[in-house]
Amino acid sequence: MIIRRHLFYFSLLATALPLAGFAQTPATLAAPLPRFFVGIGGSFGGYPLPKQSGVNVATFVPTVGMQLRSRLALQVSGAYDASHSYTSYYYGDGQPNGEQVKRTNWNRTLVVPVLARYALTRRATQRFQADVLGGVSYVRFSVRSDVFRMSADGALLSTREETATTNSACLTLGGGLRYIVCPRFELTADAVLNRQITSRTPSSYWVNPNLTAGVRYRFGRAL
Repeated sequence: MIIRRHLFYFSLLATALPLAGFAQTPATLAAPLPRFFVGIGGSFGGYPLPKQSGVNVATFVPTVGMQLRSRLALQVSGAYDASHSYTSYYYGDGQPNGEQVKRTNWNRTLVVPVLARYALTRRATQRFQADVLGGVSYVRFSVRSDVFRMSADGALLSTREETATTNSACLTLGGGLRYIVCPRFELTADAVLNRQITSRTPSSYWVNPNLTAGVRYRFGRAL
């Protein structure tokens, strides 16, 4: 499933990349950039959680933002990922002839990064742009587990449901590249690192990378 998602993301980018080859006149590129923007991209990476190693997210990421100054912008994104997993183990001495527990886990992850984006290139209309990104990402991870307790001969002894939710905040820092096809259309690629800052646990020292690539459309009046 994850492989299919990645292929779909890159097919989306492959469709957009030929647009970068269209010739642009100097007058078009010199036009001021519109103030607001929306974007869509594919994201893959991890986010650390308190008392856990973290979660991986592979999904679409919509983005909305506003250009505050010629080189400074504020953007808010959202990512939602759902997955499930299976585990089983034996009670007692751990031997296969003991009682067995089978667990099905349904995982849900919501991530909302709020980032400032500062352009290192001096001219906002330059075709290639390099940015520094920094801000905070809110992470909500929830899991619902269906637990089945089985006897040694396979008979069902009991069932129960367990739920757990973890909320976290991550410090997010990194960089990005943008290619301005025209004043209203850009190709983007970002790479950031996430560090958990909610509580002082071993995970607060772990850093998880995240990669995002997509397209962006600008609208509204220029600055």
